[in-house]
Amino acid sequence: MFKPFRNVDGLANAHLAIGALIACLSATAMASDAGPRQFHNIVYPLPPAEYQNEKRDVERNRPKRAWYRSTDESHVRLTAPSNMSVRLYLLPGEPLKGDIKTWTHERLKRFSDELNAGETKSKQTSVLKTEEQQAKVHARDSAMVVQYLQRGDRQQASVVRFGVGITVQSGDGPRGEMVIFECAPDEKSKPYTEYFPTFLGELRFVSEGVRPLLDQPQPGPLKGYFLGMKNTYGVNGLELTKEFWHFSEDGRFYRGMPKGRTLAPLDWDEVLRARPDRCGNYRVNGDRLELEYADGDKASIRYAPHKAKDGPPTINGISLSEIAPPPDGTPLEGSWSAQSYTSFTPGSGVVGGVASSRLYSFKKDGTATFGAFVGVSASFENASGDRTGGMTGKKDTPPQTGKYRIEKGLLILTAPDGTETRKSILIDGTMLLIDGGHYLGSKK
Repeated sequence: MFKPFRNVDGLANAHLAIGALIACLSATAMASDAGPRQFHNIVYPLPPAEYQNEKRDVERNRPKRAWYRSTDESHVRLTAPSNMSVRLYLLPGEPLKGDIKTWTHERLKRFSDELNAGETKSKQTSVLKTEEQQAKVHARDSAMVVQYLQRGDRQQASVVRFGVGITVQSGDGPRGEMVIFECAPDEKSKPYTEYFPTFLGELRFVSEGVRPLLDQPQPGPLKGYFLGMKNTYGVNGLELTKEFWHFSEDGRFYRGMPKGRTLAPLDWDEVLRARPDRCGNYRVNGDRLELEYADGDKASIRYAPHKAKDGPPTINGISLSEIAPPPDGTPLEGSWSAQSYTSFTPGSGVVGGVASSRLYSFKKDGTATFGAFVGVSASFENASGDRTGGMTGKKDTPPQTGKYRIEKGLLILTAPDGTETRKSILIDGTMLLIDGGHYLGSKK
């Protein structure tokens, strides 16, 4: 259910919403219908589930859907199932230097720049107009910045972005926390604008004494890095499914391969904070592996110990083998490459896919050559299956020769201009595992 949001006639004139939003920021919060989740310092609610298409879903007796949630190190994003233009973002907080209004404006700009950096020119946004307002979010010093954005070459606002900066307390002084609400400037977005103050009212902060969602771990039987591979059939035909795991003796796990982080040892405090969707506590319960993620999610998957007492287990139906980060200073010699191809979704009206390849060539003297290629080929089809057009494109990273070294489970590459790139590395026989990608080749 959404809380009434008075005196707003939709978002066609979205600036009218500012005053009403501020008035609602200190209103009594309405509880969401799902348990809390955590990202960095923020403990936040999951918005109420909703029908993707209410009329169709009710007719077909389909349940309501939770908001789509994705997490990376720069933010967590919540997307409404029935309106994909409606998004909530939570960003990592920072020590607050200066006033909250200035920080909010600057932090929102950095966020917008980060989003644009990952988009093609036609999808990038530019600011048509900005409005700023001092505000109070439940007695905390706060500020709200509203951006009216155009996408690509459009001459009118297609996105309205509300950025709310909140001052919270910590043992090291005040912090700034950022929450962003984004929607299209239309009437369909009105219920979500009404809900936004409720979402803000339910936020809690670990630095102010709220208990983290993840309890202290208990020692478990697993320790080390494990890799498993299994062939499965998918959109692209026969596909290779990989499973990376890292377990600690005190009961921690990381699912996947950390990118650009030291592996020997893994900094658990850092990864628990940066990727709460990938790590947490584990417990072996008979034939189940019980996982409690740092962001509040839980999972139970199949588990079978190895017949040998100290052998690697089978998890989720995939037999694992134990691997380890290479010792510091390990020399490499040979060439390794990784290639991939991803097809466009069948029935989407686009035929083709995206191909990529990466190459590393190493010498024992500490020199390395590295490069990459990404290409796309697409044909467009109408409902009758007739080709109506197409496109091709490519992006090359020309091979360059620089230096490399291995340190604490990191492959550190130094380009000719002195720029360093850090990638996590594991070695499994003649295969290199670099930031989760597997590179085939041979040692000389």
